[in-house]
Amino acid sequence: MALLALSPFLIRFYLKRQSYRTDSKIFNDKRELRLPRLHLILGIILLLLPIIFLIGYYFDPQMKFAVFFILLFFTFGIFGGLLISIYLNHKLSFDDDAFTITDWKGSLERIHWKEIESIKNKSHSDNIQIYTTNKQVKISKHIIGLQLFINKLEEKCEIFLY
Repeated sequence: MALLALSPFLIRFYLKRQSYRTDSKIFNDKRELRLPRLHLILGIILLLLPIIFLIGYYFDPQMKFAVFFILLFFTFGIFGGLLISIYLNHKLSFDDDAFTITDWKGSLERIHWKEIESIKNKSHSDNIQIYTTNKQVKISKHIIGLQLFINKLEEKCEIFLY
């Protein structure tokens, strides 16, 4: 029970440590940063959780939980699908000229360093928001190697986030 109560803190500690990792993939002189696999694992667990209740219903059909199962499936299924989509799609790649961000829906935005007008460090939402004249992009603070991107951002834009 104590481990269950501590799990949100342990997960946040793990995610924070992952953002300071410096090993990232390099493709064509671009550094690519991705989210930790924990997002995928939690998404799969949330998708599989309603199946456990469905198996329980198979062995005990007297239970009246059709509405409960539907609510459980939609609640956990939506969050599980969202976590898996975020893991598969959200990535950040950057080089000396610009950076490219792919959001959880798969849409791609390329921003040159000189286009950046302002940056907001949103601590309550675990996002960094970057504004240009006509765009706004959000970068998750859970990306592995985020500190590498922040160092490059501070170097190119002369803005200090931390």
